[in-house]
Amino acid sequence: MHQLDPALEPMTRKERRELRRLERRGEGTARKQGKLFKRALVWGIAALVLVAIGWLAWRAAQRPSVSGTLSVPVGEQDNVRGPSDAPVTLVEYSDFQCPACATFHPIITQILSEAPFAQNIRFVYRHFPLTNIHRNALLAARAAQAAALQGKFWEMHDAIFEAQETWSAKSDADARTVFASIATGLGLAVAQWESDVDSEAIAARVDADIASAQSSGVTGTPSFFVNGVFADVFSSNDVVGAFREALTNAINANP
Repeated sequence: MHQLDPALEPMTRKERRELRRLERRGEGTARKQGKLFKRALVWGIAALVLVAIGWLAWRAAQRPSVSGTLSVPVGEQDNVRGPSDAPVTLVEYSDFQCPACATFHPIITQILSEAPFAQNIRFVYRHFPLTNIHRNALLAARAAQAAALQGKFWEMHDAIFEAQETWSAKSDADARTVFASIATGLGLAVAQWESDVDSEAIAARVDADIASAQSSGVTGTPSFFVNGVFADVFSSNDVVGAFREALTNAINANP
């Protein structure tokens, strides 16, 4: 005999009322759970925001401000371009892989070729590779400094900046190949240059620049000091104009 599935049998009035009651209870529970979930989500987001704000505040407190003065005077160890007796000394802390530094490179070159800047400014380049964001910056600094041992720092300096897009995103090995090609083109003794790039002496030389930047409160590149005083040109809407003005004022103050 075929038996009817109990689930298909008609419900009594009492059963229908009980079903509606359970449905209403379920809807109420769902609404309550939804409100609790939304409340928890809002509080969670608020907590994350507070944590983020706290972290940023902590980072800001840890970051040194530029002291306003150059901690290490320019000396024989420095890479210098321009008249040795110039009344104005411009020191740049720079990173070869920094796009802003590459942008400023031709600007500095142009300004220092103009009168009265050419006759009155001694330009000093110091290394400050931002290794936390630029993986090839330290290698580039050592490559340029190794070229200095053969009297070709500025030639390597210019070529590395001009080829930044070529080597910037490459692996260490491929970046080395690019720098070696530049060294060859400059007529360096490449075998000696390659040995110098990895030498302790070159590492110490670059590290000394980094230490001087840190002790002067430098946190970013490029950073400029004019006659030992920090030039805050990047707070201006006209950065190049502010840069020119800082140099002009220094020249006028030191006739």
